[in-house]
Amino acid sequence: MEHLFEGIKVRQADPHDHLRNFSDRVKKAQKRDKSPAPHKGRGTLIGMAYRLSVELVVGVSVGGFIGWWLDKWFATAPIFFLLMLILGMVAGILNVIRAARAMQDKVQLDDESQNQSQSENENKK
Repeated sequence: MEHLFEGIKVRQADPHDHLRNFSDRVKKAQKRDKSPAPHKGRGTLIGMAYRLSVELVVGVSVGGFIGWWLDKWFATAPIFFLLMLILGMVAGILNVIRAARAMQDKVQLDDESQNQSQSENENKK
């Protein structure tokens, strides 16, 4: 058997070759992932709109239900219902304002990070 391999040089495989290849593939994948993401689409905007409308509806509904329950419990006319309905409206509007501000801050942070990554990419070129 030894005479078959006499003229052929056999290269010893480096045990770390597969790790180097793997790390190269990981680096390439990370570079692809760092590419700027496409601008947020219509689906995200619809989700934001639904969230704001749900915040308002839930506030009014919960306030109305609590007022109705209190009126039923104390056998009063629509006093608590109207009071809690108005309080629910105010709470709903405040929740909408709070959620809108949080969404706006998030969009600004996303835009700033996207602008920063674009400027870094331009500096690399």
